[in-house]
Amino acid sequence: MKKIWNIFIKFLTKKCLIKISISFTLGVTFIIIGLNVDMKYDTLFTVLTIISFSYIILLTAVGMIHGWIINMIKDNGKLFKTIKIKKGNHYPNIFSRIRLPIFYLNDTYKIERRYKFNEDSFFIFKWDDRLDWSKLFGLSFGHHQKNESYRFGIRFKSKNAESFNVVKYFYQEGKRIKETFNNENTINLYYNTEYIFTLTYHKKLQTIRFEIKMDGIKTPIYSNNLLVLNPKLWGYKLGTYIGGNNPAPNNIEFKRRYTK
Repeated sequence: MKKIWNIFIKFLTKKCLIKISISFTLGVTFIIIGLNVDMKYDTLFTVLTIISFSYIILLTAVGMIHGWIINMIKDNGKLFKTIKIKKGNHYPNIFSRIRLPIFYLNDTYKIERRYKFNEDSFFIFKWDDRLDWSKLFGLSFGHHQKNESYRFGIRFKSKNAESFNVVKYFYQEGKRIKETFNNENTINLYYNTEYIFTLTYHKKLQTIRFEIKMDGIKTPIYSNNLLVLNPKLWGYKLGTYIGGNNPAPNNIEFKRRYTK
């Protein structure tokens, strides 16, 4: 309860305090006026009063939920969360299917995630789909990610290899492209190692930067810039998606935490 109360207090100290104050003032005003007018206006002022106080309740509820979500995300920034994708699914859960809209209002927009994979993260498809790439996360420009989007793609080689491959997986003008980093044939990342994956969109330069770092090392081990062909003012955050056409062939687990 103390944690929820602290979140609620922080919320009240922000901009919504003004809206709540105005709504409360209007509600009290409507009550006072309603008590001093003819009976035929009682219903009108009763309705207005209910609306005002209902708006206060709505703002308070939204503020508490918003604070809880932000606090949960911050907690994930300190502790790894286990992401589970069950056999036969593409997404970790139903909420992962929801694409959250984003707006590129500032000069820089950045998404950063930390991942740690191990033997339980391994999956490999049947021969027909063995070369398919799964997606960690990314962003789109405009309505659909297949017009223009940028994500990290991953693929496992074998369970005994203790490593997996990573590519830049992106669509430009509806064309799907998979590129390695720094002109290398394959990029190998290893189990039980914390990696930081970053996508940074630079609005003025009209570029998007892919970076992969190891925990505790400031210099990226892999990085590349790509030109954004059709930049938009908005797009979507794209989450984890296992497989191409086919879903996860077995249960999958890996560790993830948000940082930005």
